Amino acid sequence: MNIFFALSLSEVNLSSMFAYLLDKRSDHGLGDSVLVNFIEIIEKRIGESLNKSEYVFKILKEVPYVISGFKRIVDIEIRITENGIEKYRIAIENKIQSNSADKDQFKEEYEGIKRNVQNDVKIVMVFLTPVKDKGSKLKEEFNTLKDSLLGTDKKLWIRWNDSISTMQRIANSVKKAGEVMKANEAKKAIEESGAVEMHSIVDILQDIIDHGSMSECVKTTLENFILYIKKTMSYGELPLYDKKIQPEIQQTAIVIVSRKSYSINRLKSRAIVIVENKSGSKVDNVLGMLKNIIEQLELDVATDYKNGKPKDTFTLGREVLKALTGSARQNGRWIAALQLLEETNDYLRY
Repeated sequence: MNIFFALSLSEVNLSSMFAYLLDKRSDHGLGDSVLVNFIEIIEKRIGESLNKSEYVFKILKEVPYVISGFKRIVDIEIRITENGIEKYRIAIENKIQSNSADKDQFKEEYEGIKRNVQNDVKIVMVFLTPVKDKGSKLKEEFNTLKDSLLGTDKKLWIRWNDSISTMQRIANSVKKAGEVMKANEAKKAIEESGAVEMHSIVDILQDIIDHGSMSECVKTTLENFILYIKKTMSYGELPLYDKKIQPEIQQTAIVIVSRKSYSINRLKSRAIVIVENKSGSKVDNVLGMLKNIIEQLELDVATDYKNGKPKDTFTLGREVLKALTGSARQNGRWIAALQLLEETNDYLRY
């Protein structure tokens, strides 16, 4: 079982998880490795050094700013100070679906921060999104914050998962240069030179797993978090399905059944639509699939009423979604998920 799928993480919860990993003071056993690697990506993009020994980093979640009487919430902030004086403020706007784009949000968050900081504090705006932005909504939001408004401040776009691997990027570069190099020779040369460049959050976490020292519990949790990111953010929308039903969706949960990722969607009409995420194809026998999900995930959901009458698809779908989402958070299982990284004595077996 992958607890991240069971919890069906929202943008808020996913931001909380990432902020938890960024904060070296958290008891996850990873120290500042996630923060250092994330800062490294930013440094390369903006061409400035942000990881000086005298710098102190503070991680904040859900920071509010008011613009013209309207409140905007920055998902994560990294405030960098030197001798108690703020030098940089990195603001992270997290999106896990392209249809959650808000044209003016990124720009207004910047404007709120600009009014809050001293003039000599440099602002870096980070737009964190799925691998692809099918359509133009995310691009429109990012581009609304114009360079003319930023001045000497910076903005950059980082993805949760990158569809092009580091090896593929290098292979593409080699091909363009007209050179021929076997894959194993290229890999060896890259490893020896230490020239592997990270482009996404998945890259960061995978690098820590490959080269860091951690308990099996922490390793397993990170691996499951990576799997969740890859499965739910491979298409820029969560999940990939018929665009006609997207505006009608009221509730969604992601599950893994028989090694396949499915989304369970409840529409405004009360209809339940289940989609196999990789192919985007709809499941025909929705009622049968719901029963299969209940059985395989061992959900506390009865398929029949007390009088023995079987529940219809609408009712069963609603109860399955409640078991996967609402009740999970109400029972504190999200808190438990964050604490998984703190456990050193218990080994999880998925």
